[in-house]
Amino acid sequence: MARKFLIDGNWLICSEGTCMQRMLVKSQKTVYAHGKLVATMNDRMDNNFYCLKMVSAGAMVGAIVGAAAAAGAVFTGGAAIGGIIAAVGTSALTGSISGKLLSLMPCICACLTKPGKWTSVKNSVLIQNQMALMPDAKLNCLLGGMVSIVLPKIQLAIDCLMISDFCYKKKDSNAELPEGWKEATEDIKIEEGCWENESGFKASLYYNEKENLYILAFAGTENLKDWITDIRQGIGLDDKKRGQYRKAIELADKVQEYAGQKNLIITGHSLGGGLASIASVATGCNAYTFNAAGLHPKTLKDQELSPNSMGQIQAYYSTDDPLNMIQNNRSILGPLLVSSGNAFLAYLGSGLMLGDNLPQVAGEKIGLETNSNIIDGHFLKESNLLNTLKSEKENNPDVLVVTSDF
Repeated sequence: MARKFLIDGNWLICSEGTCMQRMLVKSQKTVYAHGKLVATMNDRMDNNFYCLKMVSAGAMVGAIVGAAAAAGAVFTGGAAIGGIIAAVGTSALTGSISGKLLSLMPCICACLTKPGKWTSVKNSVLIQNQMALMPDAKLNCLLGGMVSIVLPKIQLAIDCLMISDFCYKKKDSNAELPEGWKEATEDIKIEEGCWENESGFKASLYYNEKENLYILAFAGTENLKDWITDIRQGIGLDDKKRGQYRKAIELADKVQEYAGQKNLIITGHSLGGGLASIASVATGCNAYTFNAAGLHPKTLKDQELSPNSMGQIQAYYSTDDPLNMIQNNRSILGPLLVSSGNAFLAYLGSGLMLGDNLPQVAGEKIGLETNSNIIDGHFLKESNLLNTLKSEKENNPDVLVVTSDF
């Protein structure tokens, strides 16, 4: 009987992490599915998820190395006690700053999850005496995180990205929708101002008849009013009654009533991604966001929404996006800035990054290496997110569901 199995390269996320990693199959080298090794109970991730606790562990490693170096200097008579303290402190800071440099070490996350067991395996399918891993499996980390498997619908993500871009440019005669989609904004009879208003808020609806699926898309930052919304919401001050985030909830409720929860996908880029996120939390509809603005806890509280209702959001972002570089890593950057010794940097660290400001993107954080640059990294087309997703689809045609008979 055909069954679903995981393979080398499947996407993994951690509840405490700041980025996506991939399954690395090292437990066996004989059983393949569509040209890739099938994962077993003993396989882990290929790299680190970079949570604050893991990076702090890296700082501890740096401190130990610094202490050893200082001790060596003492034995040679070449270091004063101040030099020892400086060596230990500098190495600790260096170890913490170099979150990405920890990739030069063996995968810390793989080590921290090694004592745990995947929650879902197929005991009737043994691969070199190891049980095969199932798609719904989860894995606990010793530092408190939970690792989950993401099996993305990449073509749907591509359609959502293209529609998010079209939402900006639909008045442009050269703008094109992805194949099979048409605009359906006028199909719903709702009051004027729900789709676009003076606050800068703008959204539109699209329909795919073959799939019987609607996509509600929110436009992102285009003008000064949008920038004001970005800043206010980023520090928890969006107008809870008349702001764009409230308007997004009201519109999503109306569209969901028309289309049905199972037939509605919500999407958006940048500010539009933030609006799509809160609309998804409010309705429970699946969402695909791109380089999205994070959701401030106060924004959720003002709208009486739970921060624990984000599992249906897939948040795609470019690893070159400066917005997500900061907001998704603020828990790491904050302590580093505070400990930098520079008054201004310390203020930024304590005032912005150690509080709730500059919140992380909502949902499952899926960072993709786009090989763009920090200037273009936030924009949809310039960031190369679209081509990266297309490449993922071409190179991983079996990543959705792998079936095999044993």
